[in-house]
Amino acid sequence: MEHELALTALFNQYLAGPANALLNALGFHAENPAHPWPDWLVMQLLVVGLIMATVAILRPQLSAENPGKLQHVFELIYEFIANTISEVGVHHGERYIYYIGTIFIFILSMNLIGLIPGLDSPTNYIYVTVGLAVVTFFYYNITGFKELGIGYLKQFAGPVAWLAPLMIPIELISHLCGPFRSAFVYTATCSRGSR
Repeated sequence: MEHELALTALFNQYLAGPANALLNALGFHAENPAHPWPDWLVMQLLVVGLIMATVAILRPQLSAENPGKLQHVFELIYEFIANTISEVGVHHGERYIYYIGTIFIFILSMNLIGLIPGLDSPTNYIYVTVGLAVVTFFYYNITGFKELGIGYLKQFAGPVAWLAPLMIPIELISHLCGPFRSAFVYTATCSRGSR
């Protein structure tokens, strides 16, 4: 077994029973029932808890007349994302800013938590990057169908109709492999950087 973080050891010591019960209810079994909590999951839960605590602290203090330092930080993040979406040329980008902003803050927080001694960045683990890639894959495809209806599928046919029989299989394979390719490249980059 690889080195277990101190926080993960606490989870495994005090919350192994509930974790095993949940895994069994979902039809899975932990490799080691005494240690069902992996580091990456505990670190993700910590990040989610920290983000929720930040929002709980920030929300009552929001003020248009007298914004605090934390509000300024989040307003800068919002402007950065809005400007980036606009510069990339996304049509009606304001519709997607909340999803993109949430993913941005979540990934940024997961990367920054790895800088704290005794903690690890969850994005070093392929489970996390693949999970985020798959969720984003479903999000943009569902959004595409909502926006364009069945016409969304035209993107797979290519620029000219006579190439469609060749382009459709190539585009579908490329489209379906995209999230996993991105996740593997990102994880490999993070792993090299943490060595």
